Amino acid sequence: MGRLAQRLVGILLILPLGGPVMVSAERPAKSAFDQIGEQAYNHHRAPGFAFLVWSRGSIVFAKGYGFSNLATRSPVTADTRFAIGSLTKQFTAVSILLLAQQGKISLEDKLEKYVPSMPNADRITLRMLLNQDSGLHN
Repeated sequence: MGRLAQRLVGILLILPLGGPVMVSAERPAKSAFDQIGEQAYNHHRAPGFAFLVWSRGSIVFAKGYGFSNLATRSPVTADTRFAIGSLTKQFTAVSILLLAQQGKISLEDKLEKYVPSMPNADRITLRMLLNQDSGLHN
């Protein structure tokens, strides 16, 4: 797992629990992951969510909690697909900022460098995309 993925997993573990989670070289028991999922479900009042733990290139735990549809009481499973909407924007922004911090890209790079077919790609910078003031819509 790359450093970015480790950081994102760390962030995701911290958010539902309200505090840092200790990371060990030893793989915790699946029951420990299930306990985290149960605690998050019972304390944060989400209708339902899927929880997956990925380590060293493979899934070590995956389970659903709660309901994917409250009206039909359909349970969430590890395979439930969710409409995530704009949730990915923050992960994309963090990824871009980490690449910029590492000197691999610049926030002043024009969009044409990466997606030349986009409208106005020769005038839009990565910074403008992150600020959502590029003029692009949908």
